[in-house]
Amino acid sequence: MIENVLFDIAFAIIAGTIVAYFMKVLKQPLILGYIIAGMIIGPLGFGWIANSEVIMLLSELGVAFLLFIIGMELDFRRLANVGSFVTYGGFFQVITTFVLAYLLSLALGFTAVTSLYMGLILTFSSTMIVIKLLSDGGKIDTLPGRMMLGILIVQDIVVILALSIVVSMTAGSDMSSLVFTLLNGFGLVALALIFKKSITPHLLKFASSSPELLFMTAISVCFTFVGAASYIGFPIAIGAFLAGISLTAYPYDLEIAARVSSLRDFFATLFFVALGLQIVSFSFLNYIGPLMMFTAFVLFIKPLVLLIIGKAFGYELRTSFIAALGLAQISEFSLIIVTVGVTSGIIPVEIFSITAILAIITMTSTGYYIKYSDKIFDMFSHYLLIFEFFGKFSKNDKLDKGQDGVRHKNHIVLVGCHLLGEGILSELGKMKRAVVVLDYNPEIIKRLLEDDLVAYYGDVRHREVLEKLDIGHASLVISTIPNREDNMFLLNEVKKRNPKCIVFVTANNIEDALVSYDNGVDYVILPKLLGSERVNEHIDDILTNPDGIQRYIARLRKKYILTLETQLERKILDENEPKYLKHLQKKFNLSIFRDKKL
Repeated sequence: MIENVLFDIAFAIIAGTIVAYFMKVLKQPLILGYIIAGMIIGPLGFGWIANSEVIMLLSELGVAFLLFIIGMELDFRRLANVGSFVTYGGFFQVITTFVLAYLLSLALGFTAVTSLYMGLILTFSSTMIVIKLLSDGGKIDTLPGRMMLGILIVQDIVVILALSIVVSMTAGSDMSSLVFTLLNGFGLVALALIFKKSITPHLLKFASSSPELLFMTAISVCFTFVGAASYIGFPIAIGAFLAGISLTAYPYDLEIAARVSSLRDFFATLFFVALGLQIVSFSFLNYIGPLMMFTAFVLFIKPLVLLIIGKAFGYELRTSFIAALGLAQISEFSLIIVTVGVTSGIIPVEIFSITAILAIITMTSTGYYIKYSDKIFDMFSHYLLIFEFFGKFSKNDKLDKGQDGVRHKNHIVLVGCHLLGEGILSELGKMKRAVVVLDYNPEIIKRLLEDDLVAYYGDVRHREVLEKLDIGHASLVISTIPNREDNMFLLNEVKKRNPKCIVFVTANNIEDALVSYDNGVDYVILPKLLGSERVNEHIDDILTNPDGIQRYIARLRKKYILTLETQLERKILDENEPKYLKHLQKKFNLSIFRDKKL
């Protein structure tokens, strides 16, 4: 039996890898390749892995370890500036989406109990997918990214409660059974919090001197919670997730996350291949209508709910739209919920296949949604203006109107005041320079206004917002937003109104920096290569030498463009050198390369 399971795991990983190569050639998300691989080797395809017990084991293992790692990666510190939105908006989203999904399921002819399950299945979004895509795209610390994470944390809290109720429904329908199960759930959460506050920091501090011991401690805590969850009748994935949260003891969580990150990709592959394996043949034509309606609900209605909530809390239309779009999928917890319902016989087995297909469609779509969110917004921005109406209900709506009529001249415009921008603003304050700040986070704007600073709330791509900043009379414009499209829009608008204005922008990589220089940016900030202290030095040199600004900027641009081009050439050479050496060795039989590590 064990040999068969190991063989199936190996076969699943190999199949997933092979199909992933084709996805890379076709420039499609690898997740889609893993799911297709599962469908090919599973019951729907060739049936090479058809044992239902093995399939469920693979899926359960994949989900459990992924949620363990996700629990560790949930950084509550990132949510400091979106607190009220998370607290109230998150719960309102869960309630509203659940009610709408329940009513839709009833309208499609499903029973009340099945509709309750469908409500839960459609309400929650995938923490795993969103964190992976945001991390891969470098968007996890953007405002929409932090909004998504905030909503997901609320959903994860609610789903634990929901699973407690679902598990109690399988155990029995009496009130005592429900209360007992809920108490067990709360007890498990309490255990995680006790570990996080009182036990984990001491354990990790003691083990931190030995990387191996630190890793083993983390895995042991994971299995402790998995065992506890299994003992009280909860899915092991819940225990693994709470174990991850209990290990978020700064600064040791960073080291642990680095240690177990290699496991994440392995179990992600296993999870998605197992998802494809779970697609079985069923009366597809009988359920094509409900499947299409549920898919439309998740991809369109669910984001609209989040968009309205975002606007009601005072966030910009673009920000709310991007955050809403990123949560347009069902959750890995949805698969756990439907598994519990099907195995207990409460809901029909066809619901499982519907949920699995729905997961495939929506999780795959999310990759495109997050990657092209800005372009999608630009395409539909005209039609989305109707949702500006909901901004009238926000107390933050006055933030972008409170300083109309104020005129600025020879000032500095700072676009973005999170982390890097905050450091630059602090330095400019010491220099006693007139600064006007633009940010699309209402919490940051409120804090700046309370400090008697000139700040506007709005989106950098709105020309009417830029008019308020008086960029036509600014001496220096600094953007700390690492978005190339936003920065190029800002550059064009500034140079159109004020050709002599110096423009600093931010880039995440060398390629984007060189493109920005080619388009006429005066200086590009690369946070990974250049700290805010060095940026402040350049700003100080520019402001204290107004007569020699153009000569200084010309020298600065030439110096950094040459440096970046050299680094880019070295990067390309490092990536391709082994190929060239192998080619030379083979073509000319050069023994000088034989001892090189290729």
